[in-house]
Amino acid sequence: MKSNNEITPWKLKTIKTTILKILEEKPSTGYEIMKEIKTRSMGMLEVKSGIIYPTLKKMEEEDFIKGQWDNVTRKKKIYTLTQKGILMNKKIQEYNQKIKDMHISLFKELGFEIDQEDFKNQSSIKFPEEILKDTKLSKEDKEKRLTEAYKKIDSYIKFLEERKQKIRSILMSLK
Repeated sequence: MKSNNEITPWKLKTIKTTILKILEEKPSTGYEIMKEIKTRSMGMLEVKSGIIYPTLKKMEEEDFIKGQWDNVTRKKKIYTLTQKGILMNKKIQEYNQKIKDMHISLFKELGFEIDQEDFKNQSSIKFPEEILKDTKLSKEDKEKRLTEAYKKIDSYIKFLEERKQKIRSILMSLK
């Protein structure tokens, strides 16, 4: 059995895709990218420097990103997307949308009615870390948003559990 920390081809693709998404939002250092990957994966994917920096170097060689040394200290390399990286990120987003559409279509074929707006809303749930680090929000606003996120996630889990039960019933009727 593979270790959870082992970098499989799937994990490496996930890391690269996440790097593109992070850099689409703002230029970042390797350290910031490592922290953001951990945050976005809710701690499931912790990328160490021995993986992130060779990956960033490879992505630079492939012309998806560009690293530039900080003009002041020259101790930090700040990464940004290149035009090729922007195009790749767009293709990935289009592909992900096709996958979502396929899932919706599959659920419909199985007899489930899925509101595409509801499906979209589930993927827009902010991670708790994003809410907590938003310095513009008061403590009360953070609590309110975290409660809303919790309710959305709970609702989505119930939604999936209902579908799972329906599929189980269908499978049992086929035996």
